[in-house]
Amino acid sequence: AVIEVPMLAERDFVLDVDALLDACEENTRLVFVCSPNNPTGTPLPRAELVRLLDGRAEQSVIVVDEAYIEFGNEPSVVDVLGRFPNIVVLRTLSKALGFAGARCGAVIGSSEVVRMLNAVQAPYALATPVVECVEDALVDEELRKAENMVADVVRERERVMQRVARYPFIDKVWPSDANFFLARSSRAAAVLSRCAEQKVLLRGFSGDLADCLRITIGSRSDNERLFAALDAFAGEL
Repeated sequence: AVIEVPMLAERDFVLDVDALLDACEENTRLVFVCSPNNPTGTPLPRAELVRLLDGRAEQSVIVVDEAYIEFGNEPSVVDVLGRFPNIVVLRTLSKALGFAGARCGAVIGSSEVVRMLNAVQAPYALATPVVECVEDALVDEELRKAENMVADVVRERERVMQRVARYPFIDKVWPSDANFFLARSSRAAAVLSRCAEQKVLLRGFSGDLADCLRITIGSRSDNERLFAALDAFAGEL
C-alpha cells in the first residue's frame, strides 16, 4: 500500500517530517522524498532529512530524488551516506544537463543496497550508444556549459517570478529551488487556456492544486512569450 503525506500550502510546501514519521507503519520499508520537490520547487533542509533518517533508522530506506538539485541552494545529500546506510540518492542527466533523451540517471547508496539492485536490474540496461553519449556529456567542457546554463536559468527564474507575481490574477508565487515555480491564481483554468492559445504551455492540476500553475523557466525569448500571453490575458480582465 502507498501512504501519502500531504505538503501544505500554508507551510510553503515544506515537508512535515513529524507527520511523515507518524504516518509510517511498522512494515513501511521505503520512504520517497523529492528535493527540490516537484511541482512546488521546495527543498528538503539537511537537518530535516537527518531527523527523518534517524527516525526510521533500521526500519526504512529513505530515497531522496535530487533530479532538480543543481538549480537550488541546498547541496546534495550524498555526503551523509557514510553516516546513514538507509539513504539512497537518485540523480539524473535529464534536467541540468538537458539530456532527457538518454533516459539515464544514477542511484547512489550503500554497497549492500547497490549489490541488491544489481541483482534485480535488467541485463544490458543501458545501450552502448547511450553510454557513449553520456560519457561525452560528462566531460569537463560540457559540464561547464551545463553550469552556465543552470546559472542563466536561475537568474531568469528570479526575474520571471517577480514579474509574474505582479499580475492582478496571480494570488501567490512560492519560492523555488528548481527550474520551475508554482503560482496560485483564482483564474488558473482561464490562464492555462489563454496561454495555450498563444502556444505557451503551462502545467495545471486537479485536487488540492486546482488553483495553481507550474511555470517552467525557458530561454529569455521563451519567457518574453510567456509575458506577452499573460499581458494579453490581463488586458481582457
